[in-house]
Amino acid sequence: MTNLAKLRISLTIIILSFISTGAKAQTPKLTRYFDSLWAPANKGSAFFYTEMEKVSAGYNCVSYWVRSGKLNCKSFYNDTIFSKASGLLLRYYETGQTEDSTIYNGDGILNDTYHYYPDGKLHVHHRINPKSKKSITEAFDVKGRLIEDFVFIEEASFSTGAADWKAYLNDNIQTRNLIKLGAPPGSYELRVRFMINKNGKPVNVEAINTPGYGMEEEARRLVMKSPKWKPAIYLNKPVEAWFIQPVVIIIKDETKEEKQSRKTAS
Repeated sequence: MTNLAKLRISLTIIILSFISTGAKAQTPKLTRYFDSLWAPANKGSAFFYTEMEKVSAGYNCVSYWVRSGKLNCKSFYNDTIFSKASGLLLRYYETGQTEDSTIYNGDGILNDTYHYYPDGKLHVHHRINPKSKKSITEAFDVKGRLIEDFVFIEEASFSTGAADWKAYLNDNIQTRNLIKLGAPPGSYELRVRFMINKNGKPVNVEAINTPGYGMEEEARRLVMKSPKWKPAIYLNKPVEAWFIQPVVIIIKDETKEEKQSRKTAS
């Protein structure tokens, strides 16, 4: 074998080795599906889907509209459930026009964001003053006129405050049926996930954890029967928003009289 032939074989081996190593080093993309409010969904009912590529500090995320396959968002998150964004986030209308451009700091806190009308005109500029930490919002109508008292974002809340929400839960929990189903004395905390719709009504209520003894049904009943909430606000309009709240159920030891009363009633 000539030296030239040996050199060709060596080069071929090096190239094949490089291709093989490169293929192994590629990180597979994860695909996640979401509904119109970015809650996890199955593929068949999804409104958006996101391809997530793992990098050292998190995930490069590219989202698309399911119905058209067009680009919806480019972003970077530290996990696959969108709990903390970092750096630049760009969202697009289905037409391809930029909908908003947002900068997040390393802690996932919004620093500066611009929102645009579908025709490209500026709608809202919202930012955080780095010294005072106060939020500053400037909003404009479609003709470019300043909108006074514009609310950029506001979380959903119980209509009369957090203290009254706790009081409502404590005053309305019914434990008799839970005891009949064998719930032993103790304190049980359930996490309940639900949506507050645009009218302030809790809907789509579900218990995330399930201690049993009918407690999931009781927690669900409590939330569904609750007085109205104040809906979340985004860009000065009420919007649907998901909420997670703890519900604590305390089962006390029954007295002899209570046990006798329950037996008599059953």
